[in-house]
Amino acid sequence: YHCGDKCSFSNVRFDNKNFCCEGCKLVYELLQNNNLCTYYNLNNAPGISQLNTISSRYNYLDNDIVSSKLIRFTDGNTVHVTFNIPGMHCSSCIWLLENLHRLDKGIIKSSVNFLKKEVTVVFNCQLIKLSEVAGFLAHIGYEPAITFNDL
Repeated sequence: YHCGDKCSFSNVRFDNKNFCCEGCKLVYELLQNNNLCTYYNLNNAPGISQLNTISSRYNYLDNDIVSSKLIRFTDGNTVHVTFNIPGMHCSSCIWLLENLHRLDKGIIKSSVNFLKKEVTVVFNCQLIKLSEVAGFLAHIGYEPAITFNDL
């Protein structure tokens, strides 16, 4: 509803509207709660989707040499990776980041170290790639900070 992207991969619904992600739904809720939905009169999808630009930004993480520097554990199916998330700042962030498994079936579990601003994600690499996990985090507003020191 908000950005105009197709919602075929998402089941995010609110107020009888489909959203491609929690971020678009959140923006809609904020506008609605503050009587600002006239924003949608600008055009039929005034929100600019970041999904397409984000989706390819992390492709380098699928390189075996690069991924081996980030992955803390793998048994060939299950992968454990820890990302620094500088945008994490409150208990709502913790709640969302620790419930990633509810948003993507490839994610098994996630846990947050709030003081270090880190999230450890355990995922099934048969269902989701490392690049997609990083892209998903960025898509929901928690872009991982990956530095050369990490690699």
